[in-house]
Amino acid sequence: MVAEAQLLAAAEGFRRAAFDGSWEQALSGAAELCGGHAAELIGIGPTATMPFNRSVNIDPAGYAPFIEQHGADPARNARVRAGLKAPILRSLTEADFGEVEAVLRSDLYVNHFRPYDIFYNIQATLMRSPTGVIGFTVIHSERRGVANADERQVFDLISPLAQEAVRLQLTLEGRGADVLRGSLENLGAAAFICDGAGRVSAMTAEAERLVAQGAHLVLKDKVLRPAHAPHGPDFSAALLRAADRMLPAAAPTELLLRSPDDGALVVCQVASLPVNEFAFGFDAAVMVVVRTPRDPTKLTPLLQGGYGLTTAEAGIALGLAQGLSLEEIAQERATSLWTVRTQLRAACAKLGVSRQAELVAKLGQL
Repeated sequence: MVAEAQLLAAAEGFRRAAFDGSWEQALSGAAELCGGHAAELIGIGPTATMPFNRSVNIDPAGYAPFIEQHGADPARNARVRAGLKAPILRSLTEADFGEVEAVLRSDLYVNHFRPYDIFYNIQATLMRSPTGVIGFTVIHSERRGVANADERQVFDLISPLAQEAVRLQLTLEGRGADVLRGSLENLGAAAFICDGAGRVSAMTAEAERLVAQGAHLVLKDKVLRPAHAPHGPDFSAALLRAADRMLPAAAPTELLLRSPDDGALVVCQVASLPVNEFAFGFDAAVMVVVRTPRDPTKLTPLLQGGYGLTTAEAGIALGLAQGLSLEEIAQERATSLWTVRTQLRAACAKLGVSRQAELVAKLGQL
């Protein structure tokens, strides 16, 4: 067993990490006390995403392949599957998973955990909420084998220390979201702060008025959704993209949302919230800002004179920017869908884009 002084040092290391982000040092100490060579804190979102991963002695080159292989999906990952069901702070090893041999022969273990030397682990779920799960794990190599009883006992002493530090950091992050909401309030913006599933943690007064009207966005059980159902998939995809901090930062996504009542349009911008390098940020990962679009018809002289679009090509581009479908544009112009598509291809080529979404984004920039 470890000495009391070692546990006190581990406790201090975790507390310090919550304030200054020194998680690597805290995790390294925990791994050493539990007989492992690596350790990590990992967040699993409600849609099998991985909002964050704080680790030590794990090759970062493995993160992208892990995401590409849907490694956070409980259907593929026995560790995630077990952690989602286990009681809080209940320690588990591969020996507790059931059908151990099948687990160790699974694709993820053979083709990912083995090459990156993270084959065995001791794990515990630290927190569970509608926004996701936070787990703590100490890693043993395949050669080292499954943790023994003494190592597991030490892990059981350390995991509550990690839990307390995570709670403290999440509390501090929540205060940051309140400060950001206050800043947006002063600007008079209709803005929401939410997670990747659309669960709203804060919104401005203008945003409250917007959802009260229910014309473009609605709030049901604290989840933000477009009022016009066909916009739902694109809106959800934009939220997930903005919330995923394991991938390179993406530019904000701009969507045109149409009211199902009168067809009026608003511009909805979905962006990642600025966070410090060490944030977990389950509850405040995404900012959604809504504004009334400028009159796109004012772009006609620029499209024709600056980019060489014909009158018809400019009209089609602006129709798409106003949220019309190609079929609706063809009907308005009393021409065939084939003609509209041909003119759209020409407009895209002149504007240097290849897809409709890129064309609309380009017009937004202009």
